Amino acid sequence: MAAAAGKIKVENPVVDLDGDEMTRVIWNQIKEKLIFPYVDLKIEYYDLGLPNRDATDDQVTIDAANAIKKHNVGIKCATITPDEARVKEFSLKKMWKSPNGTIRNILNGTVFREPIVIDNIPRLVPGWKKPIVVGRHAFGDQYRATDFVVPGAGKLEMTFTPADGGEPVKYEIFDFKGEGVALGMYNTEESIRGFAESCFQYALSRKWPLYLSTKNTILKKYDGRFMQIFDEIYRTKYQQQFENVGIWYEHRLIDDMVAQGLKSSGGFVWACKNYDGDVQSDIVAQGYGSLGLMTSVLVTPDGRTVEAEAAHGTVTRHWREFQKGNPTSTNPIASIFAWTRGLAHRAKLDGNDELLKFCTDLEAAVIRTVEEGSMTKDLAICVHGTTKVTPDQYMNTEPFMDKIKETFEKLRAGHARELTGTMGPWRLDPLVAERLEKNRQQLVEAGGPHEGSADMRNNLEYADAIIAYHELALDSQGRPLPSLTPGQRIQLCVSFCKAISRHPLISLGIDPRAEHLLGMAGPLLLTDEPCGAMLSLATQVAAVCAPFRSQDYELKVQKTAQLEHIIRMCPEEADSLPDWLRQQGSAHTITALELRRLAHYRVVKAALGLLEEARAAGLPLPQQLLRQAKQSTAALVALAPDWPRYLLLQSEVMLAHYWGAQGAINLALYLMSGAEGPTFELAAVNQLLDDAEREYKLSRAWAAASYKRSIADTGSAVAYCSRECQVAHWKQGGHKAECATLAAGQRQK
Repeated sequence: MAAAAGKIKVENPVVDLDGDEMTRVIWNQIKEKLIFPYVDLKIEYYDLGLPNRDATDDQVTIDAANAIKKHNVGIKCATITPDEARVKEFSLKKMWKSPNGTIRNILNGTVFREPIVIDNIPRLVPGWKKPIVVGRHAFGDQYRATDFVVPGAGKLEMTFTPADGGEPVKYEIFDFKGEGVALGMYNTEESIRGFAESCFQYALSRKWPLYLSTKNTILKKYDGRFMQIFDEIYRTKYQQQFENVGIWYEHRLIDDMVAQGLKSSGGFVWACKNYDGDVQSDIVAQGYGSLGLMTSVLVTPDGRTVEAEAAHGTVTRHWREFQKGNPTSTNPIASIFAWTRGLAHRAKLDGNDELLKFCTDLEAAVIRTVEEGSMTKDLAICVHGTTKVTPDQYMNTEPFMDKIKETFEKLRAGHARELTGTMGPWRLDPLVAERLEKNRQQLVEAGGPHEGSADMRNNLEYADAIIAYHELALDSQGRPLPSLTPGQRIQLCVSFCKAISRHPLISLGIDPRAEHLLGMAGPLLLTDEPCGAMLSLATQVAAVCAPFRSQDYELKVQKTAQLEHIIRMCPEEADSLPDWLRQQGSAHTITALELRRLAHYRVVKAALGLLEEARAAGLPLPQQLLRQAKQSTAALVALAPDWPRYLLLQSEVMLAHYWGAQGAINLALYLMSGAEGPTFELAAVNQLLDDAEREYKLSRAWAAASYKRSIADTGSAVAYCSRECQVAHWKQGGHKAECATLAAGQRQK
C-alpha cells in the first residue's frame, strides 16, 4: 500500500497494546495528534484494558505478547494490575496477574528504566545531567525465595538432589539456639545469561558504558556467578563492538556503584540484580524529579525484540476527574516517549532513517516545549517547588499536546533560523535567542567562565553553533535544502567546526551539550556535497588519537575513549585520573597539557578535512579556517613533541598544498628528529611520503632536506623509512653516489 501523501512509510507493523483509565485517553490522543498524521503505520491492536482482559480470561495479554515476539516491536499503554478493591470495582472473575509480568515471562526480557532529562525541571540530584538507565534482572533471588520463621532451636540444612540420580549434596547453614528466620533463594544460568545479553545489547543501542553491580565479596559463589557470566559474554562476544563505539563494561561492588552513581553526571547503563534493581530504579526515578519523566523498555536477550511503555501507572485520580467532565493536567511525556522508543526500534530493524529522524525530532520537540515554559501541572510543581501553582503556570493535557505538535511542526519546517543567500548574519527567532541567553545565564550562575572571558565567548559561540546547525532547513531526507549552495555548506561547517573545536573541554565532549551537538551532525553527513567527511572526522578523532607516548599505542587508544567518558561522568575527579590509569594497568597519566593537545589535534584534523573537501570541489579556500589550522598546528607541535609522528606528518603533507613545500619540509624535519615510533609508523610514513611526491610534487626537496637531518638518526623508525623513500627518489634524480651511501647504511643496519 502506498504511503499517504507526506507521511513516512513504515514497512513492518508494530503491536499497539491499549491500557486503562487516564492513560488510555492520553494514548489515543497521542496517536491521533502526534503519530498517525506523520507516519503511515501498520498497527496490530490489542486491548489490554482490564475489562477486556477479564472478558478474555487474560488470553488477550498472552496473544499480545506472542504478537510482539512475531513483529519485534510492542508499544504499551499503562494498565491496571488488580487488587481486591479493583476486583470488586470491575466485578472481575478473578484477580488477574500483572500484564507486565506475563509479557516479561513470555518474552524473557529485561526491563530498562530511563529518565527523560529536561534542563529546566529540577532534579533532587542536581549533578545528574544525563540519564542513568537501570536494568533490573526481574527473576529469582528474594522474589522467588522460600522463607519461613524458625520456631526454635535446631539445625538449618540445604540439600541439592541431582535429577540424574546422583548423590545428594547437603549444606549445613546454621545451628539455631532459639527462634529466628531463614530463606532459600535461587537463580538460573539461563536467566542470568539472558539478562547479560539484554544489558549488553541495550548499552550498545544507547552507546553508553555498562556497569554490573553485585556483592561478590560476600556472596562469592552466588554473585560471583553473575560476574563470571557477564565477563565471559563481554570478552567472547561484545568487547570489540563496545570498543568500536568507545564504550566499555565494568563490574563494581554495589556500595561503590551507588556512591559513584550519585557523584556522576549520568550517561551509563546500570545492570542490577533483582532486589538491587527494585530499589535503585525507584531511587534513580525520584532523583531525576518525576515518574512522569521515566520510560520503561523491555529488551529480549538477542536485542531484536523491544516493548516500550511509560514507567508510571494509569493516573486513577485524574481519571475520576475526567469521568466527571472536569479538565485534567496529566503528563503525557512518558507515553509519547513509549511511542518514539518503540518506533525508533522499528526504524533500526527496518533501516528506516526517515522514521528514526521523526522519533528524534518528536522527542526534541517535547523537551523543547517544556524548556520554553509550557508544561503540565506535575512538572510546574517540580519547577516552582509548591503544590499551590496557579493555572497560568501550567497547561491542561490536550492544550499541552497541541503545543508539542506546534513545536514539532516548527522544528520540521526549520522556521527558527534562516540562511541568507550571501551567508550574511544569522536571523534568530526570538524563542531561540531567549534560549541562548538562558544558556549564558546558567553558565554564569553555575560559577563557570566569567563575563567577557575567552571561555565565556567560546561557550556562547558553541551554543550559537548548536542553534545554527539545528535550525538549518532540511528536506524530508534530512539533507540541506537545495537553496544552500556547496559554498554555503562549506561556510556553515567552518563556523560549526570552529565552535566545536576551539575550547578544550568542549572538544573533548565534557560540556554536556557536546554530545547533542555532535549528534546533530548526522543529517549533514548524508549529503553528497563537501564537508561530510570533515564532520565525520571531527566526531571520531578523539577515539583514534591517543595523547600519550607511542609505546603500547593500541591500549592507550582504548584508554583515551574511557578517559573521555570518565571526565564527563565525574569532572570533579579529574585529579584522580592517574590513580585510575594505574588501576587499569597503565603507568601513564593524562594531564591538562595532554587534554589541550587533543583539542588542538581536533582543530587541525577538522580543518584539514574541510580544506581537502573544498579543494576537491574547486571552491575558494576559507582563509580564516586556513589561519586557524596553521595556528593550531604550530600549537600542537609545541605541545605534543612526543606524539606518534605520522599523525602530524599526515597533517603537514595535506597542508603543504596551501603552505608551500618549504613550510611542510621544515616541520616534517622537526617531527622526524629523534622520533621513536612503533612499527606501524613505517608503512604509514612511507605512504605519506609517496603521497607527497605524487600529490604535491615534493619529492626532490623533501628528500634533500630530510636526508641532511635524518641520516645521523639511525635509530628512528621515521627516519629509516624516510631513507628508504629517499633511495628511490634519488635514483630517479640521478644521485647515484648519495644513493649508494644510503643503501650501504641500510644494509649495515
